[in-house]
Amino acid sequence: MFRRLDDERGRQTELRQSAVKTMRGILFCWMQQSERLNEFKSSISPEHALHARFDLHSGMTLNRPHEKMYGHMQMDLVALYLLALTEMIASGAKVIYTHHEVNFVQNLVFYIERTYRAPDFGMWERGTRYNNGKPELHASSLGMVKNTDAALLMTVGWPAFASHDETLFTKTVGKCIRKLEGKFGVRRFLRDGYHCELEDNTRPYYEEHETSRFDGVESQFPMFFAYMSLTAHFRGDQQHADKYFDKLQALLVNDDSVAGGLIVPECYCVDECYMDRERAKPNSTDLYPVNPQEFGHHLWSNAVYIILLLIRDGLIHKGDLDPINRHLPASQRPMQFNRHSEFQGSMEGDPVVQIALIAESTHLQMKLSTFGISCQTPHEVEPVQIWPSWRMVKLFDCLGRDEKLGLSGRPPRPFGPLSTSKVFRVFGDTVLCYPLLFEVKDFYISSDPAVLIDDIKRDIEFVSRRWKLAGRPTMCLLLREENIVGGYFDHILDLLVQLKNGHVNGIRVRMGRVHQLLNTSCIEHIDFASSDDVEFDIDVLEETDGNNQLLSKMSLRDGLDDETTIEKEVRSRTDYELCEIIQKDDVDRPRQLAFALAEMWARRHPEALIDGCKFEVPRTSIFVIKCL
Repeated sequence: MFRRLDDERGRQTELRQSAVKTMRGILFCWMQQSERLNEFKSSISPEHALHARFDLHSGMTLNRPHEKMYGHMQMDLVALYLLALTEMIASGAKVIYTHHEVNFVQNLVFYIERTYRAPDFGMWERGTRYNNGKPELHASSLGMVKNTDAALLMTVGWPAFASHDETLFTKTVGKCIRKLEGKFGVRRFLRDGYHCELEDNTRPYYEEHETSRFDGVESQFPMFFAYMSLTAHFRGDQQHADKYFDKLQALLVNDDSVAGGLIVPECYCVDECYMDRERAKPNSTDLYPVNPQEFGHHLWSNAVYIILLLIRDGLIHKGDLDPINRHLPASQRPMQFNRHSEFQGSMEGDPVVQIALIAESTHLQMKLSTFGISCQTPHEVEPVQIWPSWRMVKLFDCLGRDEKLGLSGRPPRPFGPLSTSKVFRVFGDTVLCYPLLFEVKDFYISSDPAVLIDDIKRDIEFVSRRWKLAGRPTMCLLLREENIVGGYFDHILDLLVQLKNGHVNGIRVRMGRVHQLLNTSCIEHIDFASSDDVEFDIDVLEETDGNNQLLSKMSLRDGLDDETTIEKEVRSRTDYELCEIIQKDDVDRPRQLAFALAEMWARRHPEALIDGCKFEVPRTSIFVIKCL
């Protein structure tokens, strides 16, 4: 507001720095709990959650008797802080000063990344709706409906704008209005006992089935009318904006201790004498406001009210409240050109999925070419490198790592299809990652061609439906020698023909050479680590000779003799005889080999020596053979 005045007498700087001081104060409180944050990334447990409240003057954790019972795990709280931090930085405020603070904020992102599966205590700090001290998945944290929750109004509207699906928005807001709206505000959720006269304030939790006492007599919060009016302003719906503003104005209460003499009460409550009548006929009684002299001013409600007044009077604009334009769909937001991936700026609809087909050997490439399928080997795509996704996971372990704060980097979780569909610039090299489904060393079921075909189709459809970044997604499909052996080769060939023709299950695809696809790909620059920071334990994909013993024998063996091998026969053999079977590594008889390994592991340690013979053998070949 003051930024647009010619002579604002320093008021802009004063207000901006007050906001910065507040944000840095919260950051200071949480940075003292770096150890908890680091533990939470792996445990996702309430006992390691960042605290949700601190001492106002010292910034230290509170030492109250019931503090350990308080529901500190509130994912929406951290998410809202990150959203506000992003909005303030985008508007020009300098909030983060040091690289240590950058690393800590990055770890806050890791903190909330699994909110979809992390039960917490939610915006209302009560865990389950039964208030029994147990966490659950919350609408305010996840953005999904449990029954219905007023937090959804802030999830689909201002400030989160979690969805731009008009049907979903109308359905969500409509259900909140239908189930929760009253004459004096909006109920937080059904059977909410907060500030109800029937609630026993001496106990932190309710007894079993106690919430039924609050059915129909929940407190109503005028603050949500302000949220609904603000959301209507962002959507250009002036009629609803005026409607809910007028409702809110009628609910203000007098308070001579503040300038203007009017404040928004925290909530309106049902008098115990009229509860039966209210249950019998909802909205038939007059509720009374919570006394601000007794409980204090509700800063949250009044802050939102002030923002609403500023935007209605034209003193601030939508861009001041939402500098990163979250209220607009990704396709309508202004493009910001930098070295990192961005949301798409203009494209509507599902993108074309680019397919880079990589054969692990020249032998396989030549065989596929006889069927009209063009592919490349790792040697032909150089200097572009082909990485396993786990190698990229190792690199991203440096992201957010800070030894001084005791913070590790990104948790060692696998990359999903959306992440492996980017093209990476790493240490001056261009890198493509093949998806996790081709990692046969970690998940042997992917060696089953039928499963592999279904997984490829599913991943292509998923990437097409969920891709929101600028540039096309580029999937690297890795074909191994074992994929063309056995009765499923015709099915794999059918899939490759569909890719060549440009459509798979109704999804548009484009198969081409790697260097042709790079120009239209989504490029992600990795600049948070140097080559000296990472010690890779997984190599890049190398071209094979295509003549290994395993594959040459698999096409000729019938395996009938191996089916007659029984476990009892193997158990009767001596240690030396079993060691000979293992060392021979006869791929024609994997059943016998597997029984021999299991028997020797039961008898001795896997590292044991028998007459100088070590019976350890790679197990990958056994699993691969049995999948074909």
